[in-house]
Formats: sequence, structure tokens, C-alpha cells
Amino acid sequence: MGNALVVGASGMVGRYLVNELLECGSYDKVIVLVRSLIDFAHPKFEQRLVDFSSLCEIDFLVNDVYCCLGTTIRKAGSKDAFMNVDFEYPVLIGELALKAGATSFGIVTSMGADVDSRYFYNQVKGRVEEKLISLGYERLLILRPSLLLGDRQEKRFGETVGKLFMQVFSFLIPLNYKAVHGEKVARAMRINMVAGKNNVEILSSGAIQNF
Repeated sequence: MGNALVVGASGMVGRYLVNELLECGSYDKVIVLVRSLIDFAHPKFEQRLVDFSSLCEIDFLVNDVYCCLGTTIRKAGSKDAFMNVDFEYPVLIGELALKAGATSFGIVTSMGADVDSRYFYNQVKGRVEEKLISLGYERLLILRPSLLLGDRQEKRFGETVGKLFMQVFSFLIPLNYKAVHGEKVARAMRINMVAGKNNVEILSSGAIQNF
């Protein structure tokens, strides 16, 4: 069955995803890279403490990589710090895992990801997609969710307001723009990584809603 690697397991989608992977029975082991240990135990669950500035020292002998890394410019503190988390780290992990023999890579980006976007956030999301596609994985899955619903460890005021608006006016909002629950994103990621056949597949937020 092989092993899966999850990066960003402490985030909302990452937490849902780890549970999905442990319960689906498709992997011998689910390995997570974390800055601090998670209070969780399972026979197939393995944690590896990592300094993201020293990723080259990590063992990437896995079959599938699931990347749920993501932050905001406000939380990161600067555009450069945001670039590290949302572009530099995913690309480096993709390169190292591919070199070690990984065949599939999945990543959560964002609706609106576009290298030519006028918005820096969407530009970065588009750039990381473009770079990962160029690596040549046998299987690359990209998920572009809209505003995420679910329990975050940190509160984001803008998201709270956005969620309230979407819930009140949900009947007026096209499916692709509706807020989507993090658990659906995780489930869509797991199902399509395990069963998908296309070399590169991009799931819109509307498609993710079906899960």
C-alpha cells in the first residue's frame, strides 16, 4: 500500500485529512511533518519534528505527498514570509519527495489562483501550481477551494465575516463561490489522490462541494 506524507497536518484541512487517510486503509503509514508534536496516537500515525529551513535533512521516502501548507500575509508578517510558506516550502518538498521516489503530489491552493492575477495572494497560489506542474509528477492533484468552513485553531476576522455573509446569502451564491467545509476538501483530496488517473487534475471549489 505504501506510505503517505502530510505537510500542514496541524491546520484545519490537514487535521481532517490525517483522519481521512488513517481511516481509508490505503496506506501502511501516515507520516506528518510538524514543528511541534501533535497530541494524537494511532498505530499507523508517525510524527516527524522538522525545521522547515532544513527540509533537505528529512527522509522523503514516501509514495504520496499531501500538502496543506498555507497562511496569510497578515499572519506571516510579510510578503517574503508568506512566500516561504505558500511557495518555497511546497516546491522544495515536491522536489525532494520526487527525487526520493514519490509518484503523487496533492496540494490545496485557492480559488482564484492565477500567476497573472492582480492580487499578490492569488499570484503566489498560481505560481506554486505552475512550478509543481513543471516537476513532472506521475500524478498531481490541485484543489482550489473557496472560503473554508470548519474549526481553525486561530481566528481570522475577515473569514468570520465572510462565512456569516455566505451563510445568510447562500441561496444567491453560485456553487463554485460558496464556502466549502474543510472536511469536504480533505475527503476530495484523499479520494482523488487514491483513485485519480490523470497526470494533472485541478478540482474547483464547486467540484469539491460534491464530496
